[in-house]
Amino acid sequence: METAAVYARKSKATDKGESTENQISRGVALYKLRGWNYIVNEDYYYSGKTLERPAFERMMQHMKE
Repeated sequence: METAAVYARKSKATDKGESTENQISRGVALYKLRGWNYIVNEDYYYSGKTLERPAFERMMQHMKE
């Protein structure tokens, strides 16, 4: 079975935008509903302007394997 990825990111420690916890819970709920395996990847304080984000890089590497 394939494994899906939940990726959550928040670039600043402000109340603006959706929390990573909410992003993760929404993704996990969908994958559980569909019966999929999944992994969770979460980055804090990284801008979306760059792809150099630790959890994002791990997720992309996992997809290549």
